Amino acid sequence: MFEALFLSNVITLSLGLLMALATPRRETFLLISVFSISIQSVIIGLRNPGMMTDTREYAALFEGTSGFEDRIEPFFMALIYTFRQVTDSVGLFLIGVSVLINVIYFLILDIILRRYALLAFGLFSSTFSYWLIHVQLIRNGLACVLLLLAIVLIVNGKLRRGLVFFVLALGNHFSIAVISIGAFLGYTLSEFNFRRFFAILSLMVGAYMIYEYALPTVPSLAPWKQRLDAYEYYNRNSFISSSFGYIYAYFLLIVVGFPLLWRRHCNVEKVLFYIYISVAALSFVFWFNILFRDRIFLFAQIMEPILIALVAKNGLGRRDGAFVVFGFSILASLLVIYVWGPRTVLVF
Repeated sequence: MFEALFLSNVITLSLGLLMALATPRRETFLLISVFSISIQSVIIGLRNPGMMTDTREYAALFEGTSGFEDRIEPFFMALIYTFRQVTDSVGLFLIGVSVLINVIYFLILDIILRRYALLAFGLFSSTFSYWLIHVQLIRNGLACVLLLLAIVLIVNGKLRRGLVFFVLALGNHFSIAVISIGAFLGYTLSEFNFRRFFAILSLMVGAYMIYEYALPTVPSLAPWKQRLDAYEYYNRNSFISSSFGYIYAYFLLIVVGFPLLWRRHCNVEKVLFYIYISVAALSFVFWFNILFRDRIFLFAQIMEPILIALVAKNGLGRRDGAFVVFGFSILASLLVIYVWGPRTVLVF
């Protein structure tokens, strides 16, 4: 199975490189992209439903044998109900969710990177975050890509469409409310509005103080704090925290490389950079609370392939940048699939 995963990444990256270097017709580009994304989605969807805790729980939710339906956000439960009307196969459900996540992410890439979109998708499928959102943090991952699409639409002037996808994101995972604070802070920074920046920063600090110190003092809410603390303890001793050290390579590459090419980036790209930095900073505020830290930083992680591709394309040019992204992605894919994966989430 690991060979199939790596081969699917190589196919996607090779086709993505070809699309980035050539000038294909729009129909040809979309057809090849659909083919590549379908392969990726089917392979990751064919995993054993009992391989990881969250995947087992989502399989149980689909089969109606879980006792946690009342704790799942309404839109994700609606998605499960919709799939139930089409199939009773857990495998097809997992494939369908993977297709949904991948298609939404590709739409984001297509808006920002155009012909670089499939190559950047290959980079995305070579990262730690790709496997996390497909295998473990499924609901969180779906909400994050929906939020990112909402942000991309809003910064491109399509406010109404963006708000629709924001509501969908929030309805799939309530952590989006916290992530959105960091995203709005980044947008405010890009506009250099000190009042809004100070207001959002104060809201962030206030929310953290309420969670840590005020929540346990309210009798009706104290059990929720205890439940979150117990869940945090589980995550502190799980695969999520074990992978946290590796991901700083991407973070450092972006915070150093992107500003060096500041004049070559357009305004929309700069706004995305500000949002990335702000969300990452928000996750660091919750450094000692793994539950919030990793969920928040996951959103920043799924932005990284976009920003890395922009650094390569704007800094090295379309041709040389494409080859750099291709080589970087191949090495990242080898590390993730054969080194990191077998010790964590890729247990087929």
